[in-house]
Amino acid sequence: MTRYNSGYNFERKVMDYFRQMPDFIYAMRSGGSKGLIDLIIILRGRVLLVQCKKAGYLSKAELFALSELRRKCIWSDDIMFVIAEQQKNRQKTILLFRNLNGEVLDNF
Repeated sequence: MTRYNSGYNFERKVMDYFRQMPDFIYAMRSGGSKGLIDLIIILRGRVLLVQCKKAGYLSKAELFALSELRRKCIWSDDIMFVIAEQQKNRQKTILLFRNLNGEVLDNF
């Protein structure tokens, strides 16, 4: 499997996770853009800008760029920046979501 396919599959898994939520309204994938945001997820009352990293690692440059984008979006409390990663726990793979400070998010 290529890195592109692996990333695509992970982004789809994250989208499917949010689609199962009762507050889900809309999801958009920024395919192949190599940009800061991989997914835009709209939930009732909240917009999530998601960067998908299977291993959860962001370079300092990526983290700085995302922090700058968040600073520019300060006009809205309804925008949340999220880093999605996966963790393998014995036989099961789970999704984990963090904010830009590295804190685990458990509700949206």
